[in-house]
Amino acid sequence: TKDKVFLLSIEDAFDYFDINLRCAPSRYAVAQGAIDNEDFITDDNKSAGWWWLRSPGEWSDSAAFVYSDGYVYDGGADVFSSYVGAVRPVLVLKLKS
Repeated sequence: TKDKVFLLSIEDAFDYFDINLRCAPSRYAVAQGAIDNEDFITDDNKSAGWWWLRSPGEWSDSAAFVYSDGYVYDGGADVFSSYVGAVRPVLVLKLKS
């Protein structure tokens, strides 16, 4: 199969989504410690969370992420931090008719 599952890079985030990158973490992600931020609300009125991107940050122990406000922070966050973000995997399915 030619299907793909991957995490988004900074470039992918802008290619696959419109300007609003805010999203709510799943209930499972919150149960595992992912943080949802009531200060930022998604289009469907849920508390937005932040999520990792696969792009590296400025330092060897950091990675880029999308914060709850929907902006990409390419300087990155410490990947060893106790502040828990989520991931937003992408599924690319090749469907035959």
